[in-house]
Amino acid sequence: MLPDENTDSKEDLGLSRDVFVSSRPDGESIVIGGASFFEGSPPASDGGKWARVLSRRAAHLLWYRLTLFLFPEKARHVTALVSTAPLQLNASPTVTTHVDVTQPEKDLYDVVGMMGKVSWTTRLSTLEARRLWTSLDLALYPDGWEEKDNKPESTTPQKEKPRRSRQTFQ
Repeated sequence: MLPDENTDSKEDLGLSRDVFVSSRPDGESIVIGGASFFEGSPPASDGGKWARVLSRRAAHLLWYRLTLFLFPEKARHVTALVSTAPLQLNASPTVTTHVDVTQPEKDLYDVVGMMGKVSWTTRLSTLEARRLWTSLDLALYPDGWEEKDNKPESTTPQKEKPRRSRQTFQ
């Protein structure tokens, strides 16, 4: 069922595990998902699986906010190395256009996605938040982070640089 963009609604996906990120072929959106479970309730027949389509900008926001929480001592440097997607109007009520992350408790993170008046929330452990960050990093920056400088690009072939990301970041 598609969300009704004229009605405020909130969907709580609960605590999630097995999070994943996938780039869509159009390059303008990213799919994130996982499996939810609620304390004291048996698993759903579908394993509580969920997925949400995020605009590229929303995916950048999620990556940025997770960077601030998970790597506070290096966040300023890391976020300065990457470019982000511009704000775009998205006519589809099923695409998440804004994301926020909060930390209600130590080692727990709430991810809130908004699609107009419709929102969804999932809670992640630190391990799952790091997995999500790593997957987003690879999807958004497949070639790694580039140093921002004002040097003109050389026409001579350059030696291939290793990808700068979580692997060299920690």
